Amino acid sequence: MEISTMSDEPKPKKKKNRAISLLLKLLRYGIAILGIWWIVNQLQWRDHVNLVTKPDLSVVSVPVVGEADPNRSFYNIIDPDTGAERRAFDDELVSRADRKTVDVMRDGKRVEFEMLGMQLEIDPTTHSSASRKAKQLLVRESSTAPAQWIKPDEVAGKFTVKTPRPALEVGLKSMLRDANPWLLVAALAIFPLTCILTTFRWLELLKPLGVRLPFFRAFALNMVGNFYSTFLPGSSSGDFIKAYLAAKTTPHKTNVVLSVFIDRVIGLITLVGLGGVLSAYQYFTATDRNSPTARACMQVALGAAFIYVCMLMAMLVINSSGLRRALGLSYILHRLPMQKQLSKVRDVARTLRANPWVILWTVMITLPVHITTVVSAMLAGQAFGLPIAPAYYFVAVPVLVLVAAVPITPGGVGPMEFFAIMLTAKQGATPSHAIALTMSIRVVQYMLNLTGGLFVLRGGFTAPTDEEQLEAEIEKGDIDQEPQTDTAK
Repeated sequence: MEISTMSDEPKPKKKKNRAISLLLKLLRYGIAILGIWWIVNQLQWRDHVNLVTKPDLSVVSVPVVGEADPNRSFYNIIDPDTGAERRAFDDELVSRADRKTVDVMRDGKRVEFEMLGMQLEIDPTTHSSASRKAKQLLVRESSTAPAQWIKPDEVAGKFTVKTPRPALEVGLKSMLRDANPWLLVAALAIFPLTCILTTFRWLELLKPLGVRLPFFRAFALNMVGNFYSTFLPGSSSGDFIKAYLAAKTTPHKTNVVLSVFIDRVIGLITLVGLGGVLSAYQYFTATDRNSPTARACMQVALGAAFIYVCMLMAMLVINSSGLRRALGLSYILHRLPMQKQLSKVRDVARTLRANPWVILWTVMITLPVHITTVVSAMLAGQAFGLPIAPAYYFVAVPVLVLVAAVPITPGGVGPMEFFAIMLTAKQGATPSHAIALTMSIRVVQYMLNLTGGLFVLRGGFTAPTDEEQLEAEIEKGDIDQEPQTDTAK
C-alpha cells in the first residue's frame, strides 16, 4: 500500500510565499517611513543661515537664535566651533549656490570648480542679500582641494545669478508666527479638494475604457502618486508609481496605464489654457499695457497660445492618415517594436474619440481643480503679506505649477523659484517674497502628501480577486454575463 506524500509538498512553497510577502511589506513600510521623513525634513522649522567657517572656508548651516530680522546686517547664532552664542555678520554668510559647478579661467584654460555658495550684493534700502548680483563666489576645484573665494568676472563667460536666495533661510516657525493663521488654515483646508476632484476625473475617464474602480481605491492611488511625487523629479513623476499600482488592481492593465497619463495630459493642457486666457484678459484690461506686469501677462498668454498651436498641429497629424503617410510617420510606426501594445494604444485613442463628451467633462472638472490650487496659493501668499495683486496669482501660479511638473528636480525646487522671482518682480515683490510664495505652495502640497504616506503604509494595492476580475470582464463585455454550462463528462 502506497502512502501519499503530496500533502507535504506545498509547505516550502507556502513558507517562500510568506517570506516574499513579508519582504514586500517591509519594503513598503520602509519606503513610506523614509518618504514621510524626507517630507518632514524639507519643512525647515527654524531660521537658518549658511556660515562660512575659518580657516578651511567650509559652509555650515546653523540655526538663528531668537527672532531673525532679515533687514539687519547680523544674526545671532550658536557658533558651531565654540557652542557659544555670537553674532554672525554679512561677510561671514553665503547664500546657497544656484548651480553645482562653474568654469573658472586659469592660465587661459577653463577649469571646472564645484560651487559652494555665493555672497550677493546687499540692497541698501531693505538690507536684503537676495539680489541678482554676486560680490564673490565660494568654490573649490575638487572635494579634496581647499575652498577659495573668486570674483564673478573670473568665471568663463558672463556670470549671472540664476536663483538669488537670501542669506537668511526663513523657517516654517517664523512664517507661521508672522502669518495670518486664518488665511493659512483656509489655504490648507481647501487644497484636498483638488485630490477629490482629480479622482472623479480619472474615474470618469476610465468608464469608456471598460475599467471600474471603487472611489476609495482610486482616491488612495491618487494620494500614493502624490506622495511619491514629493521626492521624485517633477510633480508628475508619481504618475509612474500610480500607473504601476493601478495596473495591479485590474485585468485591463494597458487601459489603466494609458488612462493615468491621459488624465495628466488633460490636466496640464487645461492648466495651460487657464493661465493663457487669464493672462490675456489681464493684459487687455490693464490700464497701462506697457507696464512690466502687463508685458509679463502677454508673454504668458503668447506661450500658452504657442503650446496650443503645437497641440492642434499634432492632433491634425494624428487624425489624418494622409498627413501621417506624407510625413513618413505611418512607415515608422508600423516598424516600431511592441506592435501589440501600440495596437492597444490606438484602440484607447479610438474609444476616447468616440466619447468626446467624456473628454469635455474631464476638462470641465479640471478647471475647479486648478482654480482651487490658485486660490490656495493666493490665500497663503496673502497670509504671508506678499505684495501681489489677487488677480495676478492666476497668471503666476499656473506657470509655477507647470514648471514644477517638469521632471528636473524633486518638487521643482530651483526652477520653480527662478520663475517665481521673474514673474513676481513685475509686481514689485522681492526675491524673498517670491521664495515665500513657492515655499507656501510647496508646504501646502507637502501637508497633503504626508497623508499619502499613510496610504502607502496601509498598502492594499494588490491584484484583483477572481470576483473583481470577473465583474470587470462582464462590465467590459469581454465575456457573457450568463455563465456557460459545461456539459462535458
